[in-house]
Amino acid sequence: MVRRHIFAAAAAGLLLAAAAASGQPAETRAGLTPRRAVETTRLVRNPDAAVPGNPEGLISISPDGRRYVLRLVRGDVASDRVVTELYTGGLESLGAAAPTRVATLASSGFGIGGSVFGPVHDVDEYGSPIRWLDGQTISFLHSDRNNVRQVVRVDLATRRLDMLTAHPTNVVGYDIAPGGAIFYNAQAAPPAIDSAARMRAGYVLEPRMDASSLFRRDLSGRDLFDNAWTTQWFVREGRGLARQYRLLGRESELHYFHRINWSPDRRQVLINATADAAPEAWDRYREREMLSRIADFRRDPRGTNARSVHRHFVVDITSGRARPLWSAANLIGLSQVAWSPDSRSVLLAPTFLPPEVDDSTTLGGSAAAIVDVASGEHRRLPIVIGGPLRVAGLRWTGPDRVELDIRQGAAILRHRFAAQGGEWVASGEPVSLAAGTGVRIELRQGLDTPPRLFATDSRTGQERMIFDLNPGLADQVALGRAERIQGTLPGGVAWTGLLFHPPASAPGRRQPLVIQSVYGTRFDDSFTLYGWQGSGALGPPQIAPYPGRVLAARGMFVLQLDVVMPREFGTPVEVELRQQAFEAAIAALDARGLIDPARVGLVGFSRNGFYVEYTLTHSDIPFAAAISADNWDPSYVQQTLLMASVGSGAQTHGSEPFGAGLSAWLERSPGFLADRITAPLLMIDQSSGLFGVFTRWETYSRLRHLRRPVEFYVMPDAEAHGAHNTQNPRQVLAVMERSADWFDFWLNGREDPDPAKADQYAVWRQLRTLQAESAQRPRPPALEWRATPRGPAQ
Repeated sequence: MVRRHIFAAAAAGLLLAAAAASGQPAETRAGLTPRRAVETTRLVRNPDAAVPGNPEGLISISPDGRRYVLRLVRGDVASDRVVTELYTGGLESLGAAAPTRVATLASSGFGIGGSVFGPVHDVDEYGSPIRWLDGQTISFLHSDRNNVRQVVRVDLATRRLDMLTAHPTNVVGYDIAPGGAIFYNAQAAPPAIDSAARMRAGYVLEPRMDASSLFRRDLSGRDLFDNAWTTQWFVREGRGLARQYRLLGRESELHYFHRINWSPDRRQVLINATADAAPEAWDRYREREMLSRIADFRRDPRGTNARSVHRHFVVDITSGRARPLWSAANLIGLSQVAWSPDSRSVLLAPTFLPPEVDDSTTLGGSAAAIVDVASGEHRRLPIVIGGPLRVAGLRWTGPDRVELDIRQGAAILRHRFAAQGGEWVASGEPVSLAAGTGVRIELRQGLDTPPRLFATDSRTGQERMIFDLNPGLADQVALGRAERIQGTLPGGVAWTGLLFHPPASAPGRRQPLVIQSVYGTRFDDSFTLYGWQGSGALGPPQIAPYPGRVLAARGMFVLQLDVVMPREFGTPVEVELRQQAFEAAIAALDARGLIDPARVGLVGFSRNGFYVEYTLTHSDIPFAAAISADNWDPSYVQQTLLMASVGSGAQTHGSEPFGAGLSAWLERSPGFLADRITAPLLMIDQSSGLFGVFTRWETYSRLRHLRRPVEFYVMPDAEAHGAHNTQNPRQVLAVMERSADWFDFWLNGREDPDPAKADQYAVWRQLRTLQAESAQRPRPPALEWRATPRGPAQ
């Protein structure tokens, strides 16, 4: 018997039914469709732009504080484009606060990586922040007409837009010095290798070659991660050609996420780049993730996690040479950077310190330090920072004074420090930053209230609604209502969720349930169409297999579910807790009389797809349907044969798949237990096309052999323009429509009358026949085989 749980009530006033919000009965309004969802507008935040009055980085404020920029994104289905709009307004008065559109850009939304692992979109809030060049000019990254991402400059006064780079491959990071010189990082072009000639002449497999390379007939020796992540460094000054810098004697860089910072004198650039070595002293670090990645680095510097082990390097612009700033390690993008006015020192926060420092707090990556650029000597600031996302800003206010703005809940505390006698000391107590004396821009929303922008005059308290991101959305569309729920598993681990109610739900009427599995999520009271909150709440979703309120419009409850398990992640317990959470949530909603427990579906994207397939093979609940989309599958064939890496699977299963250790894989991996999957399963590939199918062929082919209801769907253009997180409208619509149709068919018994879908339903009816046949056969018991340990060698 699954244990019942007590749910936390939703915050009062936030659970507003859509019908109540509009005054129009829900029955007279259309439900949310995929097309309507994709064409909604979302705000792209600028996390690094957080300042007083803008603690969440909703907007980007000019250096003089007089102007702001707002970036919005929406899908355009007719043109199959993703549209980015830039608006600007004033912060000196309410009258000037209303935003005016200054630029409109469009891109395919295909992403720039073409891979499950690459950097993704033009509108990524972390990968393409807005930078102010002066009081009226901004820059950011966006695709050109050839779908290649470049550095873009927009003059807010003249509305002129210029492409500052014309690189043949995608720019992934940059900084612009006073005077206009650009130091940037771009994806490396594939090496010029004539694979056909090698095949004719005969060849030896390169050590780094993996199955994906063979599948593409690529004999260059680059593996999946090389193709997705490898980058190179360039400098462009004026209108001249960019010149490449070969830093540290390396032709290319192993990662793509870099912070790049010019010195004020324009002679040096500070970057984070892949470490050149991992000295034994780094073993003294206390942070679990860092230690794990350092161990991976020593095994194989080109491995997945190993590439995120970085160091800070100082680049001399004149000579093009680079050297380590100091002996400390760094993780990708961990530290924010501020140069001193004289270009002799840098402030880093948060940061790991050199391992010679015997301090458990600063060896955990939570320190702040001033580093002398010439010598590498450092002075620690007397502060411990909780994590990288808590740093809202840092700056020098003089040759011997610095400030750090640290988020504490919804507030920002400013910490001031000054140099005294060779040490840095706090200058008074931290100050809670007021919202400012001018106009403050706020985003107001609720679980069922779409976001709108308001301007408030801090001096008078007057306020005004200045922008509705999606006019009429709540009035014209029956959205249903949402509520936050939670529970606790028997071992004390908490699960949390966001539950969407069908618009036409009624007391006493049990309806189907679909659980959308996620991890690393904190649910709040903000609005969302899909379940993801924040920047993923509206517009073309990056997780297309999760329809959210689209499914609710078809008469289903939808639960976006997470499990709080920081210590268990990456261990055998991880997936077991996830199965328990699925079962506990179903029991809790059943106890409330909301759902029909015989009509429950699961959908998992990426790692969550493994959670779904594991649950299908281990749970006794007869799920009615399931989707595993673009997911990691630690089954034997994929993990040991195709990906040439058993590390992640070994962590999840608790052993390597050899000798006696194979028994755990036989008991846990979905591929070996396909005979226990009875639910109709839709498998989706978005990233890799045919190779993506091949990596999950183990589970699919066994289900097909067993005559189980299974379908494998490959997203449009996945071969040429696949991406793990996708925003292209045609791709999103194809995946979202199929996901919604799949659950509607199996949970509600409904078919879309659209003639274009006739073939789809003809196949699904055949799968229904297979399901009826398999239901007559008893389900095999869970495997309990154990390998017999070998005796001593004779």
